Amino acid sequence: MEKQRIAEEVASILKLTVDIDTSSSENFEKVVATLRAGAEYAGLPVQNCVLIAGSQSGVLGAERVGMPCVVLRSSLTARAEFRRAKAVMDGFGGADLTISKLRNKKWS
Repeated sequence: MEKQRIAEEVASILKLTVDIDTSSSENFEKVVATLRAGAEYAGLPVQNCVLIAGSQSGVLGAERVGMPCVVLRSSLTARAEFRRAKAVMDGFGGADLTISKLRNKKWS
């Protein structure tokens, strides 16, 4: 799965373990709890973290905890609008989304 490969690549840079379960629907409260736990694990305030999401529930969860969110579009979300995301990208790497761009971004 491409999403899993990208998540593992980012996680290896950040020294985390990531597992994406797309077999069941997302529970909003679990998304929120996971975002808070991830920030706590990283030892950072949520506003200093960035969620790379692919769904509305991720965007809404990030908004709820005050975490900036970048959406990576997929074939399933190509036409969806993510007005609450800080940015919407068509791909990871290349000219679109890179770790250095995320690190240098000033979130308003």
